[in-house]
Order: sequence, then structure tokens, then C-alpha cells
Amino acid sequence: MRILAIQDYLRVGGTESQFLDLTARWSDEGHEVQRLVFRRGGGLFPQSQTRGPAPEFLQPFSTPWNWWSPGLMRAIRKFQPERVIAFGRNAHWSLGRKFRQERIHGLVATMRTGRPLPGGYRRVLASAEAVVTNSAFASRLAEKEGAAADRVRVIENGCRLAGIPLPSRREARDDLGVGEDECFLLCLGSFVPGKAQNRFLKIWQEVDPQARKRIRLWFVGDGPRRSAVESAFQSLPDANRVRFWGSRSDPEKFLAAADGLASVSQEESSPNALVEGLWSGVPVVATRCAGVEELVSEEAGGCLLEDSPEGETQLAAWISSLPGNASSLKARSEKYQSQAQSRFDPTIRAREYLNLFQSLGRFPSL
Repeated sequence: MRILAIQDYLRVGGTESQFLDLTARWSDEGHEVQRLVFRRGGGLFPQSQTRGPAPEFLQPFSTPWNWWSPGLMRAIRKFQPERVIAFGRNAHWSLGRKFRQERIHGLVATMRTGRPLPGGYRRVLASAEAVVTNSAFASRLAEKEGAAADRVRVIENGCRLAGIPLPSRREARDDLGVGEDECFLLCLGSFVPGKAQNRFLKIWQEVDPQARKRIRLWFVGDGPRRSAVESAFQSLPDANRVRFWGSRSDPEKFLAAADGLASVSQEESSPNALVEGLWSGVPVVATRCAGVEELVSEEAGGCLLEDSPEGETQLAAWISSLPGNASSLKARSEKYQSQAQSRFDPTIRAREYLNLFQSLGRFPSL
């Protein structure tokens, strides 16, 4: 098949990582795949050059605009795809400005967000022959936003860590300088508004002071909100136990060393970071949000809390108890690890997309 995949910008993010991984796997399966990207550059641009087809950029020069898609229709006509799949808000919005038919064969929309959608996105959900979501929550939202229920299918995220050897816990902790008598709580993700890492400012102050002295709270990720959160932490108690690492190419090392993975996100469908935590056998604690409750379970050593001030207080209590509970939680999460690795196998997830593509009509010639 000739598959055209459209993304606005190769920023460091979950949707963008899935875009690159899926297109690379489809190409590996022998399909002719084109990555069409609006804006040049981005934190994931180097990765796009090492695996899978090289992206074609629509913008002729560097800009700060993720929405500008000059020559989109011309690029589609040139490639003559049999299937077209859109990733992210701007890709759907741009297609929605061009296509207003009731149903377009071979067009696949995706839904990986819990945020409100622009009108163009909703038009694509209504006109696409198929809509893929990564959680049951997102599928319900897609139907609410105009997608026909019989066209919506859930395909969960594959884990990007597949094929990357996980270091041993001892090796990872020695390399990062984490002592065996310490507990290490990891927060993994970009610093963008929906991730809400600023909530940890209040939570950290509510953690028991004696427990704080045995806990390392580390943030891995970057983004526009990082500097404000990092600066605010400097005035908090035991600030020396908190560290901001920025973007890293070795998240598996941090996951192997961690005693827990925490998320206070407020608008995600199915966060890749939590999938990676489950894949790595790390207990996950998170506030209830969109599809997060489909990932977090006590069976896997996790804890799901309400997205409220009371939930933040409960998270502080969970962190305070971590030094005494880390071993038992870790044992439960490691017991669930093999199930998680089967559930989030990226090869299986990529083939589910291909099977869906095979069942669709051909995208029309323009």
C-alpha cells in the first residue's frame, strides 16, 4: 500500500513519537510510506532521519507556525496515496479545511487527546472512513465530536522502548547515583500546560518531611513550562532532593532505577510515559484523567487518585509512604510486566493499523 501519514511538527511528544514509530514499522513491512510534515525541525527531527522514510516538509523555510501547510493538496496529489492518516490537531484541522464530504474512502483520523477539538478536526472525524483512538475514553469522545460509532476503533499505543534492553536496577541506580536506601520517584513527560507539573509544588510541600529526606523527585522532559516550575522548586523545603534532567535519549535507564512513576496530567487520552512505566515494571501513581484510568491499576502496583485538591493530598500521602512500601509495590508491578509488554507490543499495534487499512476503500484521486 501507498500510505501517506501527516503530522504538523516533530516536537518531542507522545503523538509525534507514535507517528515516527508506526510509519517506520509500516515501511519495514514493505509498504510505501511517506511522512508529510508541515513545519521544519523539532526535537524528534534527528530521530526521523535514522529510522523510516525521511519526512517531506511543506514549509519552505523555518517558521514558528505549526498550522501552516502550504501545498498540502499538491503534495497529496503528487504521492497518490491509497490510504491517508492524520496525526495531531493541526493535521486534522488542515485536512478539514480541504475536505468536507460526508465520507472519504481511505482516510483515517486519529484521536489521542482529551482536549476540546477545533471545527476542522471534527469535520475530519465525521468524514473519515475510519477513526482510530488509543483509549476507550477517546473513542467515546470521538463519537461525541461527530465520528460514527461503527467507524471508531481502539488501538492502544505501542511502547517505544520495545527492543531496547533495560539495564538492571542496580546498574541504573549506580549510574544515576541513587543509593539503595533512597526512593526515587520519576516524572516523565514534556513540560506543556496539560501535563500540569506545577501541581507538584504543592504536593512536595505536603510530603512528610522525614520521608522527603529519603526520596528523590526527578523530572525528565523539557518544554515551555519547565523553567517556571524548576525556579519555583528552588524555594521549597528539601529542594536538593528535586532535579530537572531535561530531555533524555535514555528514559529506560531512569525507569529501570525508579521506585515509582507519577503523573498529574489533566488532559491526556493515554500517556506514553505511563505505558513505558508499565512496560518497565514500575508502579504508576496518577490522578484520574481521560484514559489514564484504563492504564493504572492496583494489580500492577499502581494507584489512581481523583483529579482534585484532595487527590493531590492523597498523592502526597502516597509519596510519603513510598519508603516503606516500595518493595511490595515493585513486586506487584514486575509481576504485571509481562502482561504489559504483550498489551503494548508495538509490532502488534502497527499490524492492527495495517489490517484496518486493508479493510478500507482507496483514497480518491485528486
